[in-house]
Amino acid sequence: MARFAMAGKSEDPAGAVLRAIRAHRRFLVTTHARGDGDAIGSALAAAALLRSLGKPVQIAHEGPIPEELHGLPGVRRIARGASAVRPGFDAILLLDATDPGRCERLQAALPPAVFTINIDHHKTNTRFGDVNWVDPNAAATGELIWMLARRAGIRPDRGMATNLYAALMTDTGRFSFSNTTPRALLAAADLLACGVRPGDLSRRIYRNRTRGDLRLLGACMRSVRFTPDGRLGWLWLTRAALRRFGARPRDSQEYIEIVKSVRGVEVAILFRETEDRGAIKVSVRTERGIDATALVTPFGGGGHPRAAGATVRGGRLRVERRVLAAARRLLQDTARGRGRAISGS
Repeated sequence: MARFAMAGKSEDPAGAVLRAIRAHRRFLVTTHARGDGDAIGSALAAAALLRSLGKPVQIAHEGPIPEELHGLPGVRRIARGASAVRPGFDAILLLDATDPGRCERLQAALPPAVFTINIDHHKTNTRFGDVNWVDPNAAATGELIWMLARRAGIRPDRGMATNLYAALMTDTGRFSFSNTTPRALLAAADLLACGVRPGDLSRRIYRNRTRGDLRLLGACMRSVRFTPDGRLGWLWLTRAALRRFGARPRDSQEYIEIVKSVRGVEVAILFRETEDRGAIKVSVRTERGIDATALVTPFGGGGHPRAAGATVRGGRLRVERRVLAAARRLLQDTARGRGRAISGS
């Protein structure tokens, strides 16, 4: 099987991806399980790009698609679960996933021998593909798909542009997070020129709550706790709360950002009980100068310097105790590093 090496700094990653695409006939596009706006938007846009290049394509995803993303153009094309994947593809385009294991049960439908193109913006990506385009400086994987379309000479139609804009908007916190770069805003401006209606999209994703959603948010806020020094804050999203209010979190990123917005908080953690009673999803947000991936990597997680996550197995109290202890150590190490920097200046 031919490999398209991309080791040198002068390498053109978009060009290498396009060469790989043109060398293959039929594609499966997928992303990590329980995809967010970037994952689903990027997958839909990448599939549209492949169709524009004359490539038959199917899209597959493991787990429910968040309700707020149901209005994205083409979302009904997405097959749900490994059993829905049709055979016959000779290449896989895996997006926004640090490793194939992030696809969870869908990984069973991803034969290791099939040529794989890996496009991602997480610095903890394992470079598992035959072609790897991993750019931690990208605000979202959708930004890379936008760059790929430009490289291919394809002007997005309104549907493709809407999906890419959704990817950018959600992964930058509506263009407010520290990953909002000039290139991300340039991409957003270009996509607006393709016909995106930002007001409609924002309303569908962010301003479409039910009363159950609001009550669930209130229950989570009542669980918030802080360390005495106020540098570490955490909260829980439990199965009991989900059942009680008949809701599911529309954007759990919002929950943790509320805690992180409290003055003095440098590390915010959301613990979320999953349907698998032996596993708890841990999401971390940090202030500049504190690497969130350093906290989650020992637990098998990954992500970005300011936003990372892991799935930790164990009971509620044990997981909380282990993760909070690691967070306190991280804060202590950061404080000592700052002290050395000040004393050495």
